[in-house]
Amino acid sequence: MGSASFKKKVGAYKATGQTRYLEEALAVCAAQCDKGADILDFNLDSDLASGPACPARGALGALLQLASADPKVAKVPFMLCSCEWETIKEGLRYVQGKCIVNGLSLSLGEQEFLRIAGQCKAHGAALVILPLTDTCEPAETREDKVRIC
Repeated sequence: MGSASFKKKVGAYKATGQTRYLEEALAVCAAQCDKGADILDFNLDSDLASGPACPARGALGALLQLASADPKVAKVPFMLCSCEWETIKEGLRYVQGKCIVNGLSLSLGEQEFLRIAGQCKAHGAALVILPLTDTCEPAETREDKVRIC
């Protein structure tokens, strides 16, 4: 969501599990809607921690459950981004309207890419594809982006 306040509130929720922090984060979402936000970007693990567990697991679903129940916030499309597909899938279960899944790439392998894309389609989600080179770096030129995608 690009807001230091939002990030702080989500971080406090992840550290304590206290839902009041999610409610405060939801207030930030509502304020962004009041300011005319076209999309709300939910990337709760931008502070990616090393280790087997994705730091947003559980937090994204809990926040989206609250956001989807708020009439002001729920009318804006949600963009979901995570380091882990299971976290995004958890979030998709709570989204009522159209949403966008951000950051899918072929670096997962073609079969996994197609599996995840199919599940996104089943949820009615649009996709943002991240064109990565063979060394997993983002493609920079238009030609490379077209070739990869």
